[in-house]
Amino acid sequence: MPTLHLIDDHSTQACPNVMAAIRDRMTAEGGGHPLLLLGAPGLERLARRAGIDNTDRIAPPFGSVRLTPNPIRRWVKARPRFDRIHCWSLNALQSAGFVFTNTPTQLSLFHRPDPAQLIRLRKFCKSPWAHPIRVVTHTTSLRDELISAGITAEIDPTMQHVTDAPPQKRPSRPDLRNMWHAPESSDRVVALLSDHPSQVNAMDAAATVCLAGASLSGDQGQPLNIKLLMHPDQRNRQRAQYFLTDQSDRHRVVQDVRTLNPREILAGCDAALALGPNAVGLSLHQALNMGTPVITDESAIVDTHGSPPPHLHIARSSAHKDLAHLLHQALTESRVLRAV
Repeated sequence: MPTLHLIDDHSTQACPNVMAAIRDRMTAEGGGHPLLLLGAPGLERLARRAGIDNTDRIAPPFGSVRLTPNPIRRWVKARPRFDRIHCWSLNALQSAGFVFTNTPTQLSLFHRPDPAQLIRLRKFCKSPWAHPIRVVTHTTSLRDELISAGITAEIDPTMQHVTDAPPQKRPSRPDLRNMWHAPESSDRVVALLSDHPSQVNAMDAAATVCLAGASLSGDQGQPLNIKLLMHPDQRNRQRAQYFLTDQSDRHRVVQDVRTLNPREILAGCDAALALGPNAVGLSLHQALNMGTPVITDESAIVDTHGSPPPHLHIARSSAHKDLAHLLHQALTESRVLRAV
């Protein structure tokens, strides 16, 4: 049963982690299942880095993904019939829906749609298609939100587990710390988790780090520096840099593009922040699976299949002081564990 996969570059799901999930699904299905990319050449490079070779790309007319149905029709005419359509973004679903009206279609969601997107998705799912659109997600919390918005959704637990491809040797903790100029004796590194740089506000992380670091001390009682690790394109990164520099001469923002693939950098980190409702993504699952102390709040809580693991610290609210208290506690505990 040939399956056509689609994704567009305007979606927050156009990120390394979701591309890796697409690659895993395509591998499990076997060969002959292409990925159609709706967007600029950068989306093709993202797919290549994830190890996806069977791709084709359509540049949306005037840069609008909503104008891609006709180009998709022309693309499909030269290819065998597809028995299933698997969309990995809402815009891709809407474009494909006008072309494949009689083909079973699935939408896989890792990130929370905003209110306007929820309305669009609900209307689209209620359209009189020949086959109901199957909406699948990776956590019960996201599934429940979709259901409460009037969208029938279900869980696929396999979406939580994404493999590395191509296999590569990750940098060791000493190598990472050297790259970030973060000595073990004087610095603590905190990663800001975000599947896509636009999802999480760097200012929230900076305020949390500033409060947590105010009374953080090392083995000899000396003040410790905190390096806040984030993607160069993180939302409000520059403001966060200025804020930390203005508030303290001990805390800094460190930029690293690999934060979008946390498994490459978490070995060098002492803790991670998952802030706000948009933090419920694959990055958060990867950090928990690696045993990294994660500080979050109830809006970003994930499925833990029972009691939360000891390295998941959930604040009572999203207030910076509550998050900072847990971050201070986690950094202190990590220092003690390393000393032991």
